[in-house]
Amino acid sequence: MKMPSTVRELGTIEPIHIVCIGHCRPHHFISDEILDIPGFKVSMERDHTKLHSTFHGIPALILIYDSFPPRELENACRFIRHQWPHTRILVIHDGEDFLEDSLYEDRVRTDVTGQDLIRRILFLVQTIDLWRLRGVKR
Repeated sequence: MKMPSTVRELGTIEPIHIVCIGHCRPHHFISDEILDIPGFKVSMERDHTKLHSTFHGIPALILIYDSFPPRELENACRFIRHQWPHTRILVIHDGEDFLEDSLYEDRVRTDVTGQDLIRRILFLVQTIDLWRLRGVKR
């Protein structure tokens, strides 16, 4: 009896989606570096209110650039938490007066290097239960 392959049983492997929102600074642009890693897909969206209509699926991580005013940053995080509760949120932001801890997983300062930003993203993605993330219905 021939055994079915594991790949057939699992189906196709979906890419790990990372969505960047806001206006990035040149040294924060991650697409080229992250696209060199097999299995990752990066999307950009300037306006967080359009995320639900432009992005289909469940992102593994959303990177929020520091281009939002404080209230809009909070609204973006609340929207993401409500829409995709298992998605990791990484914020690039300086300053002490910030968001509630429950609204994001991690933050880095605006002077973060591109390589350090990639390391932080990879660390956060490793903490996700990808099977659970893909099994969640919207």
